[in-house]
Order: sequence, then structure tokens, then C-alpha cells
Amino acid sequence: MRMTLENADAKDQSVKGEEGFASRIDEDKKGHWKDLEGQGFKAHWDYFWSYYHIHVIIITAVIVFVFALVRDIVSQKPYAINAICINAADYVDALPSISIFDDSTSERFAEYAGIDTDEYSVSIDTNVNFSKDGLTSMDMTVSEKIFAQVASQDLDAMAADFDIFRSYARSQMFADLREVLEPSELEAFEEKGLVWYIDMAEVEAFDEYSKTGTDEPFEWKEADVSEMTDPVPSGLWIKKPAADDGALCGVIVNTKRVETAVDFLRFLVIE
Repeated sequence: MRMTLENADAKDQSVKGEEGFASRIDEDKKGHWKDLEGQGFKAHWDYFWSYYHIHVIIITAVIVFVFALVRDIVSQKPYAINAICINAADYVDALPSISIFDDSTSERFAEYAGIDTDEYSVSIDTNVNFSKDGLTSMDMTVSEKIFAQVASQDLDAMAADFDIFRSYARSQMFADLREVLEPSELEAFEEKGLVWYIDMAEVEAFDEYSKTGTDEPFEWKEADVSEMTDPVPSGLWIKKPAADDGALCGVIVNTKRVETAVDFLRFLVIE
């Protein structure tokens, strides 16, 4: 018991010592302020800055950050379209509307679609490139970003070389063109041989295969549309394949800006 009382007494003395120390500091500061009476603004400012400059810097930084954040949120224009062109160098020669050496693509599309750029933002990224020799870590990072944009409904349309487009189509990223185009327009594209189909039966077979957990590779069946079990129009050719090249464009399946996304497809395949 005596040890407990002694410890408590020591603790009280320690607390009192700390309180006394804090009190002496406060009294010391008050004394300094009194000593500065009549010495003018500069003396008061120098004393204030010596004690509180760190506080002022931190508070100022927080205010600037909050102001900038609020300004960006308030001034940010809503998207009219957010589109991406992957490996554009492979098909840019087929597109009079796009040049990888020209940053005016977004402006030209805005003019084509009649978009008021004072009210809306137009984003068309033509600088994304994927490796031809298998996905690299950078490719995976970009692909994850694309899937994140799709999940958040921030991406509206995509153009890509054939292999990349087909890969994303197999992930069911693109809308059925029968649901976003008027029948007459889809028929006109059909007559020009511009419609690309994916066999949804194959996609469903791959989904079932993925659930088995087997190590055996899945073999996709390549077939003409007339031989597909469930052909779904998912893309438009912007460059018909010759040998191993070719490029397609499509509307992202869950876009909230369907009309502008369709305009983007028209913009790419215009003759």
C-alpha cells in the first residue's frame, strides 16, 4: 500500500510539474507580448513569426489545397465523351479524322458531333499502345485502368487493332450494335462489309470453362458469321484486315452517353 501511495504521490508531483511548466511558458509569452508594447508592428510580427511560423505554414497549405480541390471540382466540365484508341499507329492511315501527330482530334470530333466544348469535355486518347509480343506490366496497368473506367461507366467507346479489340470483346466489353444503332444504319454498314461479329456461344463456353479451374488452354473457334451459333454485331471495321492487321471500334456496353459514343464510331468509319 505504501508503494502505491508513493507512486501516486510521485505521479501527482509530475503532473503538477508539467502544469507548472506549461503555466510558466504561458506567463513567459504574455510577458514577452507586454515587453513589445509600443515597439511597432515589425517587432510584434517578428515575435509572432518566431513562435507560430510552422502553424501558419501548415494552415496556409491546408487552405490552399482545399481551395484548389474545390475549384477543380466546381470548374470540372462533364464529359460529352471519353474514348480511347489503342495502338492507333497501326490504323491511323485508314482514318482521315485522326493523326497521332495531331492533338486536335478531340476538337475535330467536337465539331463533327456539334459538342459545345465550353460546356462539355471531350477526351479522345490516341496515345495508348500495347505490346505486340505479349502483355507487359505496363500493359497490365493500362488494362486495369480501362476495366476500372468501364466499371465506373466513365468510358464510352474504344478503337483498337484487331487482336486487342477481339480480346476485350471476349470480355463482353462492347454493346450489341443492334441495341445502339438504328436498323437501317446497321444494315447500311452491313452492306459495306463493315460489321464485325463475335459468337456469343463461344463467350459463354469460355465462361463455363473458366469455372472448371482446369489448366488446359481454352481453344477459341474462329468462324465466319454464317457459321456462328449466336452471332452478335459488336464492332465496326475502321481498317479491314490484310494479313495480320486490321482495326475495329465499338461502343462500351454500359456507357451512359450512347448517342455520342455512336457518333464516335461514325466519325471513325466515315468515308
